[in-house]
Amino acid sequence: MDAASNKSITLAGLAGGLLCMAAAWVLGEPLALLPAALLFFLSLLVWRLGWMLGPALASASRLRVSEGDCEFPPSQDVMLQRTSGGWRASVCLGVQLRDSATLSTQGQQALMMELFEKAIGGLRYPLSLTLLVCPLDTSQQIQRLEERRSLAEHRRARLRGQKDSDEAAKLERDIESCNAQIRRLTGGERPMKVSAWALTTAAGLTREEALQRARSQAQEASAVLSGSLSCSVAPLRGEEFLRAAEWQKWIPMSKEELEDQTF
Repeated sequence: MDAASNKSITLAGLAGGLLCMAAAWVLGEPLALLPAALLFFLSLLVWRLGWMLGPALASASRLRVSEGDCEFPPSQDVMLQRTSGGWRASVCLGVQLRDSATLSTQGQQALMMELFEKAIGGLRYPLSLTLLVCPLDTSQQIQRLEERRSLAEHRRARLRGQKDSDEAAKLERDIESCNAQIRRLTGGERPMKVSAWALTTAAGLTREEALQRARSQAQEASAVLSGSLSCSVAPLRGEEFLRAAEWQKWIPMSKEELEDQTF
């Protein structure tokens, strides 16, 4: 399925479930209402937790997924490929960066980079780090803040001689808050949405050997990245793994497409 139609198809399925429930209710068929409600609930479940259900169902049924010349075991957290000398396996780690370097002091930034370089220097194997950066449009947020500030200023002006009242003080704080947020959005670095992941690959004569080595390297890399960058690191599974692998070749071309693929 094309990732660009992800939301539209999901919403169409939810709309179909609602129509089935409405039709069963109008036609007075209580027996048809139960399966319609069940299918509607399952649509919501797949919509919100589909990235978890896929690997779980594949693992329970011992199903292997193929993607080109690569395959995924039932856990769908490792990508395998057969080579002339055996097997190679890759594990992809999702890196959830929370704090921006622009919000830290120069000393904190230097310390973070020093710890990161020392940690990466201790690894005994190559590690691919990828950042997908998308600039965010803050014009709508700024417009809403300006409208909120204008409304607060209008209400404050209507108080006239009640400048010392509690309502006037509240409006004054609201105006100052809007001004501070507008200055932060219009000045300094432009806000960015960042998606980060790391990839490690190991080889082995057998499938099991390659799997064990790749997962061992992933555990070490996860500890290194989470400790040096003070962030959460976890293996990607199922559709998230496939998406990260696809992003190695093609990336979203707009903010809307990125949001649709990660909603």
